[in-house]
Amino acid sequence: MERRSFLKNTAIVSGLLAALPLSRGFAEPADEGFPLMDLHVHLTPTFTIDQVMEIAKKTGVQFGIMVNPGGAVHDDASLRQFIDSLKSYPVYYGLQPMSPGWSTSFSPETIKLLDYVEMDPQTIPMATGMGRRCAFGTSIPILMIQRSSWRSTWLTPWRSSTTRSR
Repeated sequence: MERRSFLKNTAIVSGLLAALPLSRGFAEPADEGFPLMDLHVHLTPTFTIDQVMEIAKKTGVQFGIMVNPGGAVHDDASLRQFIDSLKSYPVYYGLQPMSPGWSTSFSPETIKLLDYVEMDPQTIPMATGMGRRCAFGTSIPILMIQRSSWRSTWLTPWRSSTTRSR
């Protein structure tokens, strides 16, 4: 075998061996040495919790089921109903608010029942203090933000130290 052929074949085989772990696909459970998670799953009439559980069984991925406050989940009773509907499944429960002020709809005790809250980064409060918001995907002005003021005004009220492991 010529040296050039040997090097070419060695490179091909090395590439195939390196790619082998990636070729496993999603039909087999994950065994990565750490938990694989997708914490941003929304259920719909065409994507049910039973389908999520089937995917989890096939892939070994742990899921977090989220809901946006405002529609079906708008107060303590409806948030508790959302959580109760998932209690028999091995999933995390999450809330995805999309605008400031969401926490006034829920008591701190009910929010603590959640595993996580993921604030949607599509909108952020503007530093003017006038209640205006800046939406991503539009023209975003460059703002000078005093970090401590912004953090204490917008983040501190939503922070929760209560977490639960599954």
